[in-house]
Amino acid sequence: MLPSRSAPGVRLTLFKDEKATTGEPLDLGGRLLSMTFEDCDDKADKLSLQLDNFDLALFDREELMGGAVVEVSWG
Repeated sequence: MLPSRSAPGVRLTLFKDEKATTGEPLDLGGRLLSMTFEDCDDKADKLSLQLDNFDLALFDREELMGGAVVEVSWG
């Protein structure tokens, strides 16, 4: 099933490290519940993703543990 292009969407790309020039799409299987972005002038910007982990399966995904480099595009 193709996602609707008439509604806003979020695309996540996972990079091996901060120096990687290309990444791979991060498929969360529709688990993204919300996204917030705080644009700050005096400190680092902050992006928060809320994920649905109803079956606890996300705890087994190594790429989601601390230190992951993820590019987020939305619109």
